[in-house]
Amino acid sequence: MFLPRAFLPLLLLLTAVSAQHRLEPKGASTPHVRFGYAVCAARDHVAVTAIASLGGGGVTYVYGRVGDTWDETPVELPVPRIESAIGTSCAITGEWLVVAGVVDGYSTPQLLFYKRTGANTWGAPSVSGLFDSRTGFMEMDMDGTTLVATTDLDTYVFEVNASTGAWEETQRLGRGAWNVAVSSEDVIVTMDDDSLQVYRKVTGQWQRAEALNGGLTGNLTRIAAAGGRVFWASTGFDARSPGRMTSFEQESGSMFSKGGRLYEPGCDAGFAYGTGLAASDDLIVVGAPRAASGDMDAPLDGRVYVYNATSELSVVIFPERGVSRFGAVVATYADVIVVSNGYGDVFAYNTAAFGNSMTWGPTPRGPTPRPTPHPTRRPTRRPTRRPTRR
Repeated sequence: MFLPRAFLPLLLLLTAVSAQHRLEPKGASTPHVRFGYAVCAARDHVAVTAIASLGGGGVTYVYGRVGDTWDETPVELPVPRIESAIGTSCAITGEWLVVAGVVDGYSTPQLLFYKRTGANTWGAPSVSGLFDSRTGFMEMDMDGTTLVATTDLDTYVFEVNASTGAWEETQRLGRGAWNVAVSSEDVIVTMDDDSLQVYRKVTGQWQRAEALNGGLTGNLTRIAAAGGRVFWASTGFDARSPGRMTSFEQESGSMFSKGGRLYEPGCDAGFAYGTGLAASDDLIVVGAPRAASGDMDAPLDGRVYVYNATSELSVVIFPERGVSRFGAVVATYADVIVVSNGYGDVFAYNTAAFGNSMTWGPTPRGPTPRPTPHPTRRPTRRPTRRPTRR
């Protein structure tokens, strides 16, 4: 059947319905200006946090999976103290959801542990103690029964007590970090100013085993770990830098490759490739959320690059018209990808519905180049500044 060219955008839109689902805080009791500040994904659940303002407050919403789509009305989780800024980061598995908040004048982090009690019902949270920090921010990652949370002053390891079924702090690594990742291979990775520190468990204790340098320079932003690999992203020194991502493969003897594999972005400078980064055994997701230009006739703002398990570029996701900073926050698990701009626009994608398409969503004018991996180049100078916080 022949279709006139004018019908092709409509056909694309109709096809996209099965792959894209906009997540909204429907039925929420309180409005929030930063819906999507943090997101995390599991096989059948997606959690989205919303911070009301610097004046405190915040809500975490959990969406249950219904076939290939998600609940229209999410579950709103209870919070123990309304003066907290709840939702600065989150992590989720099939049984647990952990959310970070900031209390005591927004300088002291705290964790809330929610246990799933039904298909999409969650009990009242257990609340951790307070953690040392100068900034109030806490990044975290969780895999199975291991949770690692870090501030600028220290890194904390939590594990589920086999007898009580409750989370307990089991170790402090003795140094802070900007970001953290944990993988099923019993590996913890923390990101310092210019290197990655790899920890492995030896006789019940986590010990620092090696350091990795990926040849990245500039604003080092995020790390992720999955499937025996560690991914590390940098947005570059300034708006004129395109940003890059490198990966390390776990080799024989459990050590990681030193050379790394460098990915050049498929977008122009200024897109901040690497601002968002997430990985699972099947997917690597990189956000490039270019700031809004203010030009109504400009191409779409932001894009997300999705790589398969063999590190080949599978698809580039573009946002709907009017959505800026697309890709600032990303999460993935199995066939689920969640993308947020941190300011109210959150989308969940089912990768099985992408098919063989190399792009998804309304594409901007002009070609979309493919990123290609290149041998790692060592940095010529040290980073000039620390990662910026959202």
